[in-house]
Amino acid sequence: MFEGKVAIITGSAGSLGSATTKAFLKKKAKVVALYHTEEKFNKFVDALGDLSENLHGVQGDAMSAEDCKRLVKETIDRHGKVDILVNIVGGWKGGKTLDKTSEETWDKMINLNAKTVFLCSREVLPHMIDENYGRIVNISAKSSTRKGRMKNSSAYAASKGAVRTLTYAMTEELKDKNINVNCIMPSTIDTEDNRKMIPKADFSKWVPPEQIAETILFLCSDKAKDIKGACVPIYGKS
Repeated sequence: MFEGKVAIITGSAGSLGSATTKAFLKKKAKVVALYHTEEKFNKFVDALGDLSENLHGVQGDAMSAEDCKRLVKETIDRHGKVDILVNIVGGWKGGKTLDKTSEETWDKMINLNAKTVFLCSREVLPHMIDENYGRIVNISAKSSTRKGRMKNSSAYAASKGAVRTLTYAMTEELKDKNINVNCIMPSTIDTEDNRKMIPKADFSKWVPPEQIAETILFLCSDKAKDIKGACVPIYGKS
């Protein structure tokens, strides 16, 4: 499905990032993976076995403009193009009402969840425009909607809302080019960390990262060539 395609995936060593990276590799894509922690990434690469032959890792911080430039430069130097960008880097911090939320928490959520999308997208777009082809998938969240868990998560909800708005804005800017921008909105993802964080939850209601990765694959495929500016809810039963 993706033979000959080059995909950049950020946050590749995390639960959703590793599932998505593996899914693209299984479909014969060449993947350049941005990772933060070397030990975690190396463990993931070892688990991939032969699939890792088409994987190139770049250590860096998606909140850094210089690291994002280096990420894209290494991709172009290695493969000559960028067909796909999946902006997975992100995180949650909350548990407090807005009046008790620190400026540090606010800045971290905005930078980690929204600035990363801006920086990585800004770097790949000139190359996608030159090639007249591109697929970008961003990660928003159910928490950014009125039906989501906004309570005690205002900074996180705002940052993920910014991702949705940025997706819409990019779609408008790129609608006359062959570049599709969409996002997905997961609820709680069934990961080991989330199970530890909420041990009494009903895990059967959560969506596994592998299932979310399949939706990302679809949005990057030719089957979704006419889907632009979509924000796809992936809530499972939660």
